Amino acid sequence: MKSNLNKENIVTYNIMVKQKEEIHFHQDVELIYVLEGEMELKVEADIFKLKQDDFVVVNPNKKHSYKCSEDILMASFYISFQRLSSFLENNLILFWCNSTIDKDYSYDEVRKILKLVFNHYLNRKGKEDFYEYSLFYQLVNLLTNNFLINNADERFHDKENKYDDRINEITNYIRGNYNKPISLNDLANQLHLSNAYLSRYLKKHLGMNFIDYLNNVRLHYALEDLLYTEATITRAALDNGFANTAVFNKLFKATYHMTPSEYLKKVKKSIDDNIEEVESNEDIILDRLDNHFGEENKFENNADLVKDNQYIIVDARDKKDYIKNWNKVINVGAASDLLQSDIQEHVKMLKNELKFEYVRFWSIFGHDMYVGVSNPDGKYNFDKIDRVLDFLLDNKIKPFIELGQKPKRLDRTVREAVIFEEEQQLFNNIKQWKNVMRAFSIHIVKRYGLEETQNWCFEIWRPEIEEMEVDYLDIFNVGYGELKKYIPNCKVGGAGFRGDYGLKQLMKNIIQWKEQSNQPDFLSFYLYPYIVIKEKGDKYSKRSTDKDYVLNQIKLIKETLKDIKWAVKELYITEWNSTISNRNYTNDSCYKGAYIMKNIIDNINEVDVLAYWIGSDLFSQFYDSHVLLNGGAGLLSKNSIKKPAYYAIEFMNKVGGKIIDKGENYIITANSHNGYYIACHNYKHFNYYYYLKSEDEIKPREQGKIFNDYDNLRLNFQLKNLLNGQYNVKTYSINREHGSALDEWMRMDEIGDLDKDEIDYLKRISTPRLTIKRCDVEEEILNLEVALAPHEFDIIHISYGDRTL
Repeated sequence: MKSNLNKENIVTYNIMVKQKEEIHFHQDVELIYVLEGEMELKVEADIFKLKQDDFVVVNPNKKHSYKCSEDILMASFYISFQRLSSFLENNLILFWCNSTIDKDYSYDEVRKILKLVFNHYLNRKGKEDFYEYSLFYQLVNLLTNNFLINNADERFHDKENKYDDRINEITNYIRGNYNKPISLNDLANQLHLSNAYLSRYLKKHLGMNFIDYLNNVRLHYALEDLLYTEATITRAALDNGFANTAVFNKLFKATYHMTPSEYLKKVKKSIDDNIEEVESNEDIILDRLDNHFGEENKFENNADLVKDNQYIIVDARDKKDYIKNWNKVINVGAASDLLQSDIQEHVKMLKNELKFEYVRFWSIFGHDMYVGVSNPDGKYNFDKIDRVLDFLLDNKIKPFIELGQKPKRLDRTVREAVIFEEEQQLFNNIKQWKNVMRAFSIHIVKRYGLEETQNWCFEIWRPEIEEMEVDYLDIFNVGYGELKKYIPNCKVGGAGFRGDYGLKQLMKNIIQWKEQSNQPDFLSFYLYPYIVIKEKGDKYSKRSTDKDYVLNQIKLIKETLKDIKWAVKELYITEWNSTISNRNYTNDSCYKGAYIMKNIIDNINEVDVLAYWIGSDLFSQFYDSHVLLNGGAGLLSKNSIKKPAYYAIEFMNKVGGKIIDKGENYIITANSHNGYYIACHNYKHFNYYYYLKSEDEIKPREQGKIFNDYDNLRLNFQLKNLLNGQYNVKTYSINREHGSALDEWMRMDEIGDLDKDEIDYLKRISTPRLTIKRCDVEEEILNLEVALAPHEFDIIHISYGDRTL
């Protein structure tokens, strides 16, 4: 059933009960959506299984086919490549949108629009109107804002594809000017190349000369005009760059082995046959749609409204246990960093004030630690490692040791690093690795004792390279075996899987591990909101727009483990953040505090460890970090100023040991002394403007431009079944007026060379606002209203008993 069939529309769609489609391809972008039943969709060499409410975007000119269950009800939405490329001013269009292997709140937003389209169709019986057109533009807007891969997102090329930038320039130029009288000379001038060189280049990399490629593009668009508009053969030829109809007819016959007139007659017959089939299915499809949505779900012009008021009513007696997973581990840096006195001071603050139990660090066998792993006599120097471990244990901190050798990398954006130093290979073979791990295990047991070391955690990282000289599982098994031989109760896990490579890569990595005899004590993952996509040998890294990225990735991981029936002992997120950039001023803002509180609340009881990246801005110091704040990802600034991110964890540490309730913006907890704690936030997610800019381009004063909305939030809490009497309500708040060092610095005109007294002043005033009031509880009910500015976050302590204020 076709809803519209007009080339002028940016979106056309069919609703079908078709069970099979053979391999085909087309220029338009296609979104395939399953309303009921199941589908096996093949796109090039990949196969995806779609169930109810799944959808996939098929990119232009991708060969695809599908077969479906008998109860299929599906829809195909076609987005005009010509209209889309005109809007985007770009002919290289690539989407990454596949709900079968990815989770993102944006998928739900797309589903809402599609269901509005279906309901509108059902209510209007297929009649088009401006409301339907508005839905199409909302759909395209959602897809381009959240799932489109831009040229600028390209992260790196494989060596064999080093010419792709030039090819893209060539094809973009031709597709943008095909309907004009362009020549090889015009293109050569555009690229500043000679005609002879360009001609050879095109032949080598496109397999044809300039005029053949140009005519192929012209023929494609002319055929579209013939099929989808009222254009005559002459008009279609002339409008798409052909000098005359004779040239067009000759090329057409050579390509399709028939004249344009004969081709159109054949297509018309096929369309007529298809219309008959569609019309015969129309009543069936209308009935299916009617049953699918039901009377209560038929709505028109209905959209979710954003409300600034929430009402939360809870029974204070309804308490559940939970584990605080956010203050177990904090990331610090390489082992050599922990030998620096300023970093040691920050680590002590993180331990003593934020109560972190473990400090995670890596590269303990690095060249700057002078271990001498290649010593043929097995005489290794663990002195510097001992100094690191001595410092931690002297301060009652447990080591969480990443045994891998991480490159020294400090990112400005996803495409640009401030520093990138690939560590030279340490171990030449698996035997060398085994010898070092044996000696290290024996050494730490002898020096620190079995009782102490059995509380340590060891993580064996899988390097981010596709082809390793030694299989990762062999590396893990050797490391696991040596540690467990001497420290049986220590925890050994890995492998630092990255969520941005998607479900398919995750399945490939873990399915073999499940069958191993040495089962990890924990599986570890890194979660940063980026998506890595492979396309024709290239890798693209796109920033995810999912406001619930961490939670959705954890759900995806857990679903994957469930699918392969692997009951892992523990699940650790050993690194997570909203960005990999250490030159992004959102790291210093109230946004980051609200982001941390939101994600801690979202992921309570989801994983065993949620280890924030990273503890201190000292990790990211470089030549360009001379100003007070420079967008580092640390909880503490280089000058030991506590940032909103720091206070978010401090606030969450105050919550009680029992959960009463949690929601999108809050968590209510209780302690054992008739005391209650509410942590709440008004998190706002980024808008399209943020994603258009490089992360290091965001300036401190652009906080008013980069978020979806700036509405205040009012939370109205009602706690029932409390003891009657007087309660004291103490509220600590962080917002742009109180507790934000970045905003205080901006009020100082962002002066870069503050003296010690001025920095000490900033430390004193960059603290939470405290308010205290009394509330009388009668009839066992406490009502509390909390108003939150954008990105404000609070911790509220409600305590029972008399107190003189």
